[in-house]
Amino acid sequence: AEDGSVAVPLLGGHRGGNALAVFLADQTGGIPAVTTAGELRLGLALDMPPAGWRMANREMTKTLMAALLAGEKVALRCDVSDDGWFSGAGLEFHDDATLSIRVSAAATPPADNELLFHPPVLALGVGCERHAEATELEALVTKTLEEHNLSPWAVACVCSFDLKSDEKAVRVLAESLGVPARFFDAEELT
Repeated sequence: AEDGSVAVPLLGGHRGGNALAVFLADQTGGIPAVTTAGELRLGLALDMPPAGWRMANREMTKTLMAALLAGEKVALRCDVSDDGWFSGAGLEFHDDATLSIRVSAAATPPADNELLFHPPVLALGVGCERHAEATELEALVTKTLEEHNLSPWAVACVCSFDLKSDEKAVRVLAESLGVPARFFDAEELT
């Protein structure tokens, strides 16, 4: 509204529209016009996971959201914490359901009937020789993650010793993973 009393996501509420309306309403003292069924009835939108979470198969959000709204059985399978996003929503999940939501750090691809989320739960500690090739460090990280069946999408940050803060390979690795690089001094690491 012109006076800021109501924030309406005119281009739709999905993929951040509702979040923007809530933010703007908070800033103006107005009311957000949230109309999407998932957020109104269930208090969450599967297409707007918490910050840093990544989806392996976004196309499944509509199927899972429709099932939850219809009261169909859906399973929740977590091998890492959902940080209260699902468990705190008050939804009822069923172990015997055909459809499922999986929250995982594993690189195992999603099944046909599941929506897979990778929350940022891995801190990737790296070191390298001075002026190491970025491709060499990236290849080593890729190999290590694969050997342990860990998804690069579950990496929250790339960490290293503060003396490596100017190493291009470490910064390129963080950039390629789409995460921040964090550096620690010896006292912090002991």
